[in-house]
Amino acid sequence: WLVMDSPLHSSWADMLHSVMQANRQLTLPNGDRMFMEGNLQLVFETDSLAGVSPAIILPSGMLYMEAEVLGWEPLSNTWLATRTAQDAHVLRLLFSKLAGPLLSFVSEETSPIVKVCNTGLFRTFINLLTAMLDNFAEVKAESNSEVLMERIVLFSLIWSLGGLLPQHQQQAFSDTVKSLTSCLPEYTDNTVYDYYVDEAGEWDSWYNLIPEAMIEQLDHFVENIDTTRTYYLMHLASITNQNILLTGPPATGKTNIVNRFLRAPDKANCVTKTLVYCENTQPKLFQEVLEHTIVHRQGNSYGAEQGKRLCLFVDDLNVLKTHESGTQITNEYLRSLLDMHGIYDNEKAGKWKVIKDMTVIGAMRNPAQGAEKSVAARLLRHFMVFNVPTPSPQTLYQTIDSILQALLIRDGSASLEASLHGSIVKASCDLLSSLQLVLQQNTVPGRYHYCFNINTIVNIVKGLQRTTDSMRNSPTMTQLLWLHEAERVVDDAICRPDDTAALSKLLADITAKYFKELSMYEHAKPYFVTFDEYQDLSRQVHRQGVSGASSSGPVVQVKPVSNLDELRSVMVRYCQQMSDEAQKQFNSLLLSDVTLEHILKIHRVITMTRGNMLCIGAHGNNLDLLVNLASFIAGMELFTVKSTRPQHFFEQARTAFRVAGSEGRQCVLLINSNIAHEEELMEKLNSALIAGEIPFLFTNDEMEGLLQSLQVVMRRDAPELLSDPIQFFSLRVKRNLRIVICIEPDSPYLNTTSA
Repeated sequence: WLVMDSPLHSSWADMLHSVMQANRQLTLPNGDRMFMEGNLQLVFETDSLAGVSPAIILPSGMLYMEAEVLGWEPLSNTWLATRTAQDAHVLRLLFSKLAGPLLSFVSEETSPIVKVCNTGLFRTFINLLTAMLDNFAEVKAESNSEVLMERIVLFSLIWSLGGLLPQHQQQAFSDTVKSLTSCLPEYTDNTVYDYYVDEAGEWDSWYNLIPEAMIEQLDHFVENIDTTRTYYLMHLASITNQNILLTGPPATGKTNIVNRFLRAPDKANCVTKTLVYCENTQPKLFQEVLEHTIVHRQGNSYGAEQGKRLCLFVDDLNVLKTHESGTQITNEYLRSLLDMHGIYDNEKAGKWKVIKDMTVIGAMRNPAQGAEKSVAARLLRHFMVFNVPTPSPQTLYQTIDSILQALLIRDGSASLEASLHGSIVKASCDLLSSLQLVLQQNTVPGRYHYCFNINTIVNIVKGLQRTTDSMRNSPTMTQLLWLHEAERVVDDAICRPDDTAALSKLLADITAKYFKELSMYEHAKPYFVTFDEYQDLSRQVHRQGVSGASSSGPVVQVKPVSNLDELRSVMVRYCQQMSDEAQKQFNSLLLSDVTLEHILKIHRVITMTRGNMLCIGAHGNNLDLLVNLASFIAGMELFTVKSTRPQHFFEQARTAFRVAGSEGRQCVLLINSNIAHEEELMEKLNSALIAGEIPFLFTNDEMEGLLQSLQVVMRRDAPELLSDPIQFFSLRVKRNLRIVICIEPDSPYLNTTSA
């Protein structure tokens, strides 16, 4: 039996037509013919016949299985058979009372954000219920077990069936749940989404589960009610080793939630691996990454080293290009892996490798957001899918307030005065809501890359971290700096004159509303620069400290200047020193006001944490020269990728990763415009930006040597990552490496992969 378990399409299925005829021969692409024995039978398993020609359908017997025929009851009966007789009796009644009506309501009356089949939803419910029952085994023995079990069933139903509903449909779902049971809190103004079952088996508010204000050092991740809820549900899913998929709008913290989840203490017995999809990610890369991570155990069984569990994190799951057959080929490979729990060996034909102890965690945008495609239902059914929603206005305010406060007091400096702090937070929230309304991403030329979200505000308030104490004591100066950072973060990213004018009006309205004192600076706003005087950098750029030393780079503070003429002489001296050291003529650079502004903008970005940058300009604008000079002033070593040869890219990237990850020094990897159209290289840069790693950049022996040099630093800075040192190396790369891509305005890359 040869089983073709795949979306059926004539692009490949028609080649098998002759095999299904009396002569039973297969014509290969090179013209050769293979004659098949009579004992070979073909089985096609598919969910659609839309792309199949009659040549395949006519000689085939057909069996159609309707989803409605099976339903959720057989799954229920199978699972209940594993429970005690007393529990099974109570749960069977609760399923009939609650699960059936709610499944019907969700499938008939709502439009979920991600469409998951009823059996997939019920599996999620069963898995949540199993984890909850295990957690409350002791409480159930000491209390009214029937009441507790109904609460647990309700909680599991709410987040398995109702968790994927859009916000405007959640109230109707909540009302339906309330009409079916009386075992809910008696707060009429709240919905069923506002509560969870606490350790004592009682309903409690999610707000009581949020830890104290905490901000991640690298990714500015702040706990709020949505992230706390998602993290709790992921923990429940991990109890039964289920695959997890997070979906939601951009910048809601999905990747950060997963990374924090994988760094938790209870994951010390796991080996984590991250694979970041881009539009053209192929199954070959997926299999290579997987085979590079697993080791042989016994027989045909493979898994993570030392008997650990493998946690494979697949980011941007639905960004893949759609094949002519309407499928995403790499996701079909993933679906086959999850269906069959194994893969075929690429080198030894017919050898089957069974993958043991593997969990897949995915993250993706909502299918309705941008140009992302929907993931096939046959793949979704393998995941417990949880939605991370857009933060509410109250949550957004609390998040920005926490980020601003944490950034300003991290270095021991004083925080802002309360009223000034509040006005900046309100102005930031107002700016974000207005940007998302006025400057929306669409297919209008010049707007492909618009994606303003909470990360936009984080980048604005990060600029306030670099103020001096005297500036923080001046409300006017702090407000001017906020306005300057807003212009840099937003205005530098837009290119249409109409949008520039709309932004100017928007900032003027916000200034008049929250910063009335700035009216006198309307026509004389100062420049804020991140360097102000000449320093001898001849020894700063090169070897700083020993391997493994931690370096946060030079301390950068902003300073206002009235005009750019004050910096021109400083820049001339830097050009002269750079020319002397590099033995190139940088002092011939025309230092016009526009050139100075661009150097200041580049220096401002690369001296920030994770200051990666996309520079767009026509050929001949000397963007690489400006990046070179800004990197020199910042004291960062520069590695430039000029050739389209993959080997040259790997050489430069390998050296940059060593400097950033092993030596702990800040450096810049510059990608020239002549290779910015190479899809394969862009795929690797995408992985470096998001995950801090490039697959197969180092051999196993090279990576082992790099990790060995980090043992002392790891014990000091991150002892919790001793069990997964590669993750520590990746974190250091993300912290210390700046990736700058130079690209031309007419590049198709901006239109196809901007998201």
